[in-house]
Amino acid sequence: MTTIKKQNSVKNIHHQNKAKTNYSNKQVKGTLFGPYGELKKNICLVKWDRITLSGTLLAELNKSTLLKLGWKEKNNIDGYAQQFKLMRKRKEVAVLIRNEHSGRNSWRLDTSNHLTKSDKEKLTKTAQLMQDNIHITRLDLAFDFINCEYSGMKHKFYKSGTSQALFLDRRGILETLYTGKQYSSIRYCYYNKLKERKKARASIPKDYKTWERIELRLKGQKVNDWITQATKMLKCFKLPTIETNSQLKGTTKLILIRLIEHPKEINELKSKSSRSKYRKLIKKYNGFNIDLQELALNELNKRIPELNKELLDFDSRLITQLFSID
Repeated sequence: MTTIKKQNSVKNIHHQNKAKTNYSNKQVKGTLFGPYGELKKNICLVKWDRITLSGTLLAELNKSTLLKLGWKEKNNIDGYAQQFKLMRKRKEVAVLIRNEHSGRNSWRLDTSNHLTKSDKEKLTKTAQLMQDNIHITRLDLAFDFINCEYSGMKHKFYKSGTSQALFLDRRGILETLYTGKQYSSIRYCYYNKLKERKKARASIPKDYKTWERIELRLKGQKVNDWITQATKMLKCFKLPTIETNSQLKGTTKLILIRLIEHPKEINELKSKSSRSKYRKLIKKYNGFNIDLQELALNELNKRIPELNKELLDFDSRLITQLFSID
């Protein structure tokens, strides 16, 4: 089931039109630039966008250590802090929240992205204060597509039997696509990162002409299977190009377009041979461009050891497995 929603109210649109974009002249570090300083095309970056740990933390006994690390007490009730926040100037870097439903000494450490080396050192020392049952409860893995040939928010996730919600701008152009429900253990998100940064008046590298992001959001036991789940998500990420496919003719093209938008309707085809025919067409990627999918899969495969190391850097007691994509 697909839900389509308008992203902007009249008030928000007026506010966005007044907002000024903050472009940064600071060159992005890494391998984004060519030998003459120009930003390369078809860039895919893979990184953790959110890591959440849970475990036993005797916050009262370790309060002085937390304060020395830069944590600030919040929501103090009867002498017990319910929350600590780690700030860098005015930016919230991470939050420690007491999990009351799991016991007074159960805490959740929730990190943000854009962490500095100093931030990571503080978070590592904080995680080491957790004594028992330390485990990852949520992982968000982001794939950024920068200045890519097939940009324009035209891709989709083709995952049958899963609900989708679309958020459109005032012109009817896709801004955000969610696949899976908000509280499910697996959720995909595809959105216009450049537009989001402009709305927030955040700094944007001046060479970024397009910037689209897909995120894998995992909770519970699914976090231990993040490599397999990331691979599955990317293999669902495709650009439909049936309209320009000269090999597909007439009714076949029209039916295939309809089935791609509404996969469950394949069961309404009366002929068994017809159902088999269209299943094969979809399976063979007829009508799809998968260039960005393959770009992201290759980048993920190269980055698996580094991504695993980032998880283990928080606490060596975390157990993760090193795999390569099949």
